[in-house]
Amino acid sequence: MARLHETLPLDVGTLDRGRTISHICEGDAVPGLLIPRLTALWQAGRFPFDQLIRTYPLADINEAEHDCDTGRVVKPVLIPDGRRH
Repeated sequence: MARLHETLPLDVGTLDRGRTISHICEGDAVPGLLIPRLTALWQAGRFPFDQLIRTYPLADINEAEHDCDTGRVVKPVLIPDGRRH
C-alpha cells in the first residue's frame, strides 16, 4: 500500500472508548506458518506474488520509491549489482 502523504483529519471523539490508531510494518505473521501457506497458495495459482514485485538497480532507488508512492508497484526490490530481473 502506498504511503499517505497528507494529514489524516480526525473528528473529536474518534479515539474515545479505548479506540487507537496504530501502524503495522511487516505485519505480525509467524514466518514458519505464513511462508508455507503463501507458497501453497502460489502453487495453486491463487497468490501471484511475482506480479506484486518489481526489481530496480540500486541506482534507480528514486524511481523505485516514486513507483511505490504512486501505486505502480506494491513491493519495489533494489538489486545492488544494478541488474533488472
